[in-house]
Amino acid sequence: MTGGLLEGNATPPPADVLVVSASVGRGKGAERLVESLGLRARRAVSLAGLRAALRARPAAAVLLELPLAGFGGPGDLLLPAGTRLLAFGAEVPAGVASLGPVLTPETLRPALAFLLPGPAAPPPPSPGNRRLMRDLLGKPGVLGVTLLTAGRQPLGAEGEALPAPLLPPLCALLDAARALGELPQGGPLFSAQLEFEHRTLLIVEHGELLIVCVLRDPSLASLVRYLLRSRPAA
Repeated sequence: MTGGLLEGNATPPPADVLVVSASVGRGKGAERLVESLGLRARRAVSLAGLRAALRARPAAAVLLELPLAGFGGPGDLLLPAGTRLLAFGAEVPAGVASLGPVLTPETLRPALAFLLPGPAAPPPPSPGNRRLMRDLLGKPGVLGVTLLTAGRQPLGAEGEALPAPLLPPLCALLDAARALGELPQGGPLFSAQLEFEHRTLLIVEHGELLIVCVLRDPSLASLVRYLLRSRPAA
């Protein structure tokens, strides 16, 4: 290989992303966001784990949450040539591409655009997802249901439509809820809600889905959370 170009028979770098986070909850969340873009994701929880993972198989990019014990700068990572470093969280040093304090699809997609073949249409809702929407819509006071992928691409909707300008602030509230703490095994769902005029908008992370419900009043949010908590995620 010369001048940074691949020779005819060379194999391009593997299009996978190594997620490094000492937080199990935020690490899993970042991993899901990477996978929602159609990329492979691996995970490490420490500096030593990062080095071991890269020795086992190179990665096209490392997505690093900071602070991380033992990290003093990019030189500590021993990144292979061609591996791109992206960081999120607090204390991102100068010279490292920062995706902000909280990782979101809006910041991750353009940062990983060099790995993406091009925009792809989201898959249609499965029969199970269609049943989920109709089951929720059948509950008193649930006026509308919208399903989104983990990458916040629409999968389907029934009933009263979600006002499009309110989706970004609603997702920002969910990101903040996820960043505040871990998700205990069997514990409550990550969720957030927003009051808008005479409606309550509830967003819930349920497995690989984001579910947004338009509710008649805020008292119904607890009922929806209970129903989703008792329903296994696909």
